[in-house]
Amino acid sequence: AAYIRFVQGDLDRVRTSLTNIDGQRFADDAGLPIVLSLWSEIAAALRSEPHCRRFIDELTPLVGVQLASGGIHLGSASRLLALLYDALDDWGRADELFTQAVAEHEALRSPPWIARTRLDWAESLPGRGDSAGVREQLDAARAALEDLDLPASQHRLTDLAARAAT
Repeated sequence: AAYIRFVQGDLDRVRTSLTNIDGQRFADDAGLPIVLSLWSEIAAALRSEPHCRRFIDELTPLVGVQLASGGIHLGSASRLLALLYDALDDWGRADELFTQAVAEHEALRSPPWIARTRLDWAESLPGRGDSAGVREQLDAARAALEDLDLPASQHRLTDLAARAAT
């Protein structure tokens, strides 16, 4: 429910939900990759330092692992770690992990995850003043999305490109 609220933009309720998981241990079962992925996305987007650190601790042993459960592929743990480190302004580590995640998604031959990782990376660069890096990541994301029908990613690409042009 928290991730749906997050996608819908109800950030106050999402912050409350994030606080409600403090101290809770997640069951080590088939749902764990989903839980780690969604909460990591939320913690990074909200730039919640204690939660980012928690999920860094949870995901660090999984560097290089593709998270999946029951036929649902959630991408590389390296991508999630990149988002978390980026939220903590540890850009050197974030860039290392974005690079690794792109390579992992390329090895898997997964254009949707290549594009999503590149879009995440492009989104992180304007705050660092790296307009050349933004263009590079957007061009790579555009190439990955070329023959795919992924409206949300296409919209995100268009939005990021428009922001980069201003």
